Amino acid sequence: MASCSLGFMSRLIPTNFRTIQPGSWRPSSTLTRVGSVGVGVYRRIPGDAGHLSFPESELEDLLRKRAEARLTRDYETADQILNELRNRGVDVNDRSREWRAGAASDASGSDDDDGDDDEAGPSGVNVACTGPPELAAKLRGALLTQWRGDGQRRGDTFTHNFHPYKAAMMPLCAAQLLELMPPGDGAILDPFVGSGTSMVEALLAGRAAVGRDISPLAVGVARYQSWLPSAQSLEELTGVMRQVAEDLLEGCRDDDDNEFEQARDFVRGRLQASGCSEEVSGACWFLLSHEEVFAWPEWRKPRSLSWRLTRSTERYVAKVASLVTATPKQTPAADIRVGDARSLEGVAVAVAVAGVVSSPPYPGVYTYLDFVPAGNCLARHVSNTTPATSYARGEIGSKAEMQALDTASVSDSFADRWQLDTTAWLQAVRDKLIPHGRIAILIGDENGVNTLESISAAVASLSEDTSGLASSDYQLEVIASASLTSRTTRPWARQNRRGRGYRCEHTILMEKVVAEK
Repeated sequence: MASCSLGFMSRLIPTNFRTIQPGSWRPSSTLTRVGSVGVGVYRRIPGDAGHLSFPESELEDLLRKRAEARLTRDYETADQILNELRNRGVDVNDRSREWRAGAASDASGSDDDDGDDDEAGPSGVNVACTGPPELAAKLRGALLTQWRGDGQRRGDTFTHNFHPYKAAMMPLCAAQLLELMPPGDGAILDPFVGSGTSMVEALLAGRAAVGRDISPLAVGVARYQSWLPSAQSLEELTGVMRQVAEDLLEGCRDDDDNEFEQARDFVRGRLQASGCSEEVSGACWFLLSHEEVFAWPEWRKPRSLSWRLTRSTERYVAKVASLVTATPKQTPAADIRVGDARSLEGVAVAVAVAGVVSSPPYPGVYTYLDFVPAGNCLARHVSNTTPATSYARGEIGSKAEMQALDTASVSDSFADRWQLDTTAWLQAVRDKLIPHGRIAILIGDENGVNTLESISAAVASLSEDTSGLASSDYQLEVIASASLTSRTTRPWARQNRRGRGYRCEHTILMEKVVAEK
């Protein structure tokens, strides 16, 4: 990837644009001088009497190494140490520089004895766990990573969150759930792929990645955030976008209200003239969609579209090249298409799906199809190049469906529809899983639906159902879970003195086991 030249970008970026030189800055949270870990770097939360399952001297050594790794910007090592600590039952909060013990030893009960959510410790939340302690501890770690909001990768973020998309799972949460999957060459499936966080993490782990989503915008975003192109494809992409940027520079005024319409025409014309592959064409629309969807703050007037496309192309090519370099060789390209989770059409029987890592829709919270802007170029490209797909019934658990059922004179409720759809997608996934394959999901309660109970009820109903592929021989079983037991304001919202109590969420682990006769 080093051979991919971006030199042409320099003349399109204004000379007064200041770039941050590597090593010239340091995150404010890492400026604490490394000294005594118990005092100068991290301290035990006052009042914590949780049992520590290993010597405190070993804990202090790990915390010291993590602080040193953060100071030297070795974020990969820092994240590895953090995951190790959480797996061993230690909860670390970098915002307050505090730690709390006892997570693994009380995996079957509450994370707190006093029931005070906001003062519960570094996590500031009660967590109830079920199942084997080692599995429950991993699920708990992933759940708290998502809840805290500290699950972004530091250092090299690869392509995560490049294109704006609503309600994405955090990368380190997905990575922790991936650790629960069976080892081997089996593929990782995400039937609600969204922006593709699980796909990127699966590729980084050397796993085949298969994603489906009902939204064409989600499919386009996930596909190009987990793209593994050749050096030639990147050269073609940068060449086309350079020409489009030049066309915009010459033929579009900064105050032109139709600049995106002109940009679409320029992209279309350049693609026809260059004869690029469908993958490269999609990447061009992905970059233009990035600018269409990105919301600039009102106080900051955006630069010209030509400059923004140039800058976005430069950043994207660098991030994709980094992802290609970090992905183990021989890892197949991700297979991401438009599809319904309730049928999983297009996921071939020959594909050995070893595990599922996903965050299904939360009941009645969003209507994801509403997030597709009218005429969005990427969604249109995906729709035009994707075979027609049949849907069992609209979007699962959408806010629009909930509102429609509330106003319509129908016998079934939103909760009933939700339960039917949950059972349907779990059955579809079960039939694609290999024996002893696993499903790890992050999901939250809302609008009167307890999703842990809903998932458990769906699994129970499937165990009684003898229809479907191998269902008489295998069934799903919930083997572990971790749950936020009450609404609790997230740390960053408390710090900013805003935000209501965050909804109850769960991480749930299921396995395809031999059916009891």
